[in-house]
Amino acid sequence: MSKINTNILFASPVTNQNIEDKKLNKSLIKFIKKEKKKKGRTISNEGGYQSKDVDLNQSVIKDFTKAITPAITHHIDLHEYEEAKGFQILNLWFNVNGKNHFNYDHSHLSGVIDLSGVYYVTVPPNSGNIYFKNPDIGAHVRNAANKPVKEFNPFNQAYYFYVPQEGSLLLFSSSLEHKVKPNLNDKERISISFNIRII
Repeated sequence: MSKINTNILFASPVTNQNIEDKKLNKSLIKFIKKEKKKKGRTISNEGGYQSKDVDLNQSVIKDFTKAITPAITHHIDLHEYEEAKGFQILNLWFNVNGKNHFNYDHSHLSGVIDLSGVYYVTVPPNSGNIYFKNPDIGAHVRNAANKPVKEFNPFNQAYYFYVPQEGSLLLFSSSLEHKVKPNLNDKERISISFNIRII
């Protein structure tokens, strides 16, 4: 019998890193509390507060960018682009989700955005996991049909979720749809989201 080969043709990598910098987190919390006094916006969020894009030249944001640069570089290197010289953070905003607040399915896809990311500043217990949607439509059809599986894996999962922790950083393709489950804690969860262009 001839050898049977299986090729995994496409992938949706998600890079995660825990950034252990309590000093940076304290600075971010102070900055966010100040910025939260400004009028926010509603895009994918149901309840909670989402800021408008913040000034990337502020010192605390520059410190944050420096802290996440190694992970971004690692994620870009996975793609082995021949002429990638670096990256540019296009915009950045923060999210404050109180009790029962959540985010609907959405993506950050646009003509100039390549990657997106989220960093968790404060994460009370049970304050909402982030779910990534399998771009393979077939996975959702099979899931809806309640086809039983022995064990969940990247081929049969409709969604994959991460349980965020304080200091968690996630990087992913801007086209990858995701959502955030409701915060079931009385305390607020604070996160920072951003979009990246590979240059």
